[in-house]
Amino acid sequence: MCSASNSSTSDPVVIVRHLNHLLPSANNNLTSGEEVLKSYNESVQDNTDIDETEKESRAFSFLKAKSTSPLQNNLLPGESSSISTKKYLVEIINKAMSLYQRDDVQNQKLYGHLLSLLQVNDLELQFFARVNIAFLLTKKASSEIFQDQLLQSQTRLSTVFDILMSHTKDESLESFFHYGLQDPLLNYFHKYWHLTREDNDQIEVSNEVYHFLTADRKDGNLLTWLGTSQIIDVNNKVGDLIKCLVTRRMTVELAFRLQTMQNGNLMAFFDVISALHWLPHQDLWLEFAAFTRFGFIEHETKSSAFVMPQVYKFLKDRQGILKDDQEKIFTEMAEKKSEIPALETNLRKKFDWALFDADQVRLFKAILQSNDQVELVKKALTKSNQVELFKAALSDEKSVKMFEAVLQDKKAMQLLIEVVGDSQHLDVLEKALSKAGSKEVLDAALFNAQVRDMLDEVVKIDQNLWLLKEIVKDHRHVELLTAALKKQEQLILVEDMLSSTELDSMNMFKALLAHKKKVDLLKEAVRDDTRLELFRLLLEGDQVISQFKTALGNEDFAEVIHTILNDVNQVFFLRVAIKDDDRVNSFQAALHDRTQIENFEAVLSKKKLKNVFRAMLKNEEQLAWLQLAVENDFQFKSDLIKRDQRMLATEMLEYLKTVHD
Repeated sequence: MCSASNSSTSDPVVIVRHLNHLLPSANNNLTSGEEVLKSYNESVQDNTDIDETEKESRAFSFLKAKSTSPLQNNLLPGESSSISTKKYLVEIINKAMSLYQRDDVQNQKLYGHLLSLLQVNDLELQFFARVNIAFLLTKKASSEIFQDQLLQSQTRLSTVFDILMSHTKDESLESFFHYGLQDPLLNYFHKYWHLTREDNDQIEVSNEVYHFLTADRKDGNLLTWLGTSQIIDVNNKVGDLIKCLVTRRMTVELAFRLQTMQNGNLMAFFDVISALHWLPHQDLWLEFAAFTRFGFIEHETKSSAFVMPQVYKFLKDRQGILKDDQEKIFTEMAEKKSEIPALETNLRKKFDWALFDADQVRLFKAILQSNDQVELVKKALTKSNQVELFKAALSDEKSVKMFEAVLQDKKAMQLLIEVVGDSQHLDVLEKALSKAGSKEVLDAALFNAQVRDMLDEVVKIDQNLWLLKEIVKDHRHVELLTAALKKQEQLILVEDMLSSTELDSMNMFKALLAHKKKVDLLKEAVRDDTRLELFRLLLEGDQVISQFKTALGNEDFAEVIHTILNDVNQVFFLRVAIKDDDRVNSFQAALHDRTQIENFEAVLSKKKLKNVFRAMLKNEEQLAWLQLAVENDFQFKSDLIKRDQRMLATEMLEYLKTVHD
């Protein structure tokens, strides 16, 4: 378990290698799985015969019904494998499955051959292996042993997750948790986390774990599902997961996020970390409280009214620190200085977090979350004016508008990149565009059908056609356009990364508007400051439901309140919708007048991190600070933690003025 070792000296992790990419390399000499299976068939008993189980039937149907498989785009090959081969595979695995509970020698052979099938140059066999490995991982008798086999092969978490997901029909996280697949996954996680102790390995695996838990999937991300699960067994295992994540700097904030989602009582975090005796418990807890108050994900942060009383109570009840001594602690904390001004820069101003508003500070935090994200932003900010340079080179306003339209269309962008990156394509298009019958010229070109279809697709898009006519007039435009399109791709990747932590707010709002009772409740909940403050605390997890019901003065709302509180997405959305005065006012107006919905959407959109990012790119000074941040990510990350602690200390000093011991 993660509580058993000291992360600073011995937290074990693993370097991941050959089973981490399911598509085989070009020089893989295993071109078929039949050799592997035949060798295995010689070792199993010929008289073994069992009835086909429901699981085995479903595995076979997956192979036959390729068109409906959610994995078909990246797993299934052409029609190279015959039905007889598939039946042969099922027969062999049937025999293998009959042995795994009673013959250790055969077990090892089965595991080895299934792992080998993951690497054969036949994607149907790979998929078949995945389905059967998933089956073995979900069975108590074989799960632990097979997890050890995967560890010996140094298999990534994402690969194990994908294998387990093969056990579901729709590849959704809802199905994943419904079938209890998080159990073998979390068991494997703990073994994986503790496998090696090298510092470089810890950094690599911590970075991988960050992306694994936060990656966008079909219906959310694993971190949120684990943090908001109501399954008791999941909650217990999440506590162990938090104990792992909290011991490393790169993943400590994932631990904070899981804790705040799982338990509204901030003091409960102390119970989690108290077993980790080598950690500085009080300092870490205060860092957790500051993160909960000022984190970059708005729907997970909590208000001052929620956090301050709990900080006071923690220090008083758990640490035995009374009011006067608390004031000394927070006075010292509030006086800590930023270290960023010490960095050498070409900027005229000295750095100060006061130069940025709250949303801009959230952006800094978001782009510094992991090494990969820092590199992504760094690339996007290098020569970030390529788009503007190409606009300036265009001859008229219409061309600029056409280009801007292309930038909003990912398909159009990709097609243009493919065309302008190939001189032959450009030559053909130049000839085609110089004649009236461009379609006929393309058809007559000596290109294969795929290339011709692609070129044909390009000229079907009006914006593309207009731009191509512009750039063939002056081939210098080609280089500018190529650079602009590639830069736009990089910026979109950053925007997608930023958007991955935010809600689909308007769809959630429209879903609420469809329920009259919910709308009626919300109108009353934001009607005055007293109700609004209680409603905020209720949504944040404070136990104020009786006070809130009393303030409403209407027992008819009791059932609706519980319905909303039991829907995580609605709770998250409402936290954001009433986060500050601007949003409360526009939210209230939209509840009463549907014509105000667009205004509410505009207010929310302004706060979206991708829009904050775009706005900062247009400001030369702010762009320079962003560049400095990703070039000095460790210093900025550390300084942001201190900045939040200063903010927490300032609020606590104000709160303590209201406290009477």
